[in-house]
Amino acid sequence: MTGIASAAITELAELHPRLVFRTELGNRHMQPQFLRGRQCEVSLTRRVSDLCEPDMEEQPLFHERLLVVAGADNPLARRRKSVLRDLADASWVLAPHEAEAGGPVFEGFRDAGFAMPQVSILSYSLSLRYSLLLKGPYVTCIPASVMRFGPKLGFIKVLPIELPPWQQPTVMMTLKDRSRSPAAEAFMDRIRSLSVQMNSG
Repeated sequence: MTGIASAAITELAELHPRLVFRTELGNRHMQPQFLRGRQCEVSLTRRVSDLCEPDMEEQPLFHERLLVVAGADNPLARRRKSVLRDLADASWVLAPHEAEAGGPVFEGFRDAGFAMPQVSILSYSLSLRYSLLLKGPYVTCIPASVMRFGPKLGFIKVLPIELPPWQQPTVMMTLKDRSRSPAAEAFMDRIRSLSVQMNSG
């Protein structure tokens, strides 16, 4: 919502100032219910398996990358070079799935030959991460799409560490055999266009 979706909404709102947008927040299991219940016409999510629900259509968009970040006042932010082992004792703030096997942070440490470090705070909240980075010596990950399309926050420093991308792509999900409004089609077109930028680096 903070990244590619907000960018698409901003572009459409400039073209159609009277257009009203309604959004819903939910995990991968709730989003199909929003579509079936006609609360939404389009869902953006990261695929969690190769299987798609039979009444849904998924269009792969891009493979999201996570960027390792710290607050600008964090001593780690002043290093010109860093490797993952330098962050083994850091105070990590991550979502549960980022710290599990298959998640970019877990896989990054494993590829580097290290065990996944202890996570200090488990949370899905991006707002909480921003607040903690501003106030304390924390390290976290922000999706590259959020850093590209979201607000530019001067108190966040991207560390020179590369993690593997998510194995499953971010997808645009819709209900099969359901006609969509012109507004929904326009939103989907903007998402596709913005996704090209993500795939081109």
